[in-house]
Amino acid sequence: MDVDNSQVIVSYDEKHAYRVILTTGTRYFDGVREFNLYFVEYLKRGDFGDRSTTVIFKGLELLCRFRSLFMERNSEFSSLSFQTANPKSLKNLARTMERELNLLRRDALEVGLDRANVWAEFVDWSRLLKMSELWRPIEARIRVTLAEIRVVDEEDLEICRAALIQELQELEQSMHTINAEAIAEMTEKLKKYTSPSIQ
Repeated sequence: MDVDNSQVIVSYDEKHAYRVILTTGTRYFDGVREFNLYFVEYLKRGDFGDRSTTVIFKGLELLCRFRSLFMERNSEFSSLSFQTANPKSLKNLARTMERELNLLRRDALEVGLDRANVWAEFVDWSRLLKMSELWRPIEARIRVTLAEIRVVDEEDLEICRAALIQELQELEQSMHTINAEAIAEMTEKLKKYTSPSIQ
């Protein structure tokens, strides 16, 4: 049996992530299939030191992960990658992208970075508003398309691929600059917090 034990499920409240591990699969004579699954919660690392520097580190990590996932040419989730991907790999790519989106959200929730007032300590309010206005509708459309790719028939797969490519191109064009600006702004804040003169 071809088994992929790298699947991740995020809980309904998005605060916990679980690895799904298939231990056994049984097929009975009447065609019924039975699977035994284990849900193993991801280990959470503790946070130490000053709360402000911890939030900056995690915020920077989220911004950089976002950039690596969607805006760098070598990413398997870039619009170019989806344009050239083998049709047989699209469903798996869609699952993997959805998992990464869920993990980004879970990690933001874990440290409170799902709330604008937490970001606002390190990023200008106008930039936060712009990021939110750009990201939310694109994310919603991407999630709908990813869900469709996972269940669509082969003949409709290309339609879904074209829709996803268009959404990713919109994301790349609209968020590239503002993501870079937010990373630069948070890096400057981090420099101030870690400067020897204030320790």
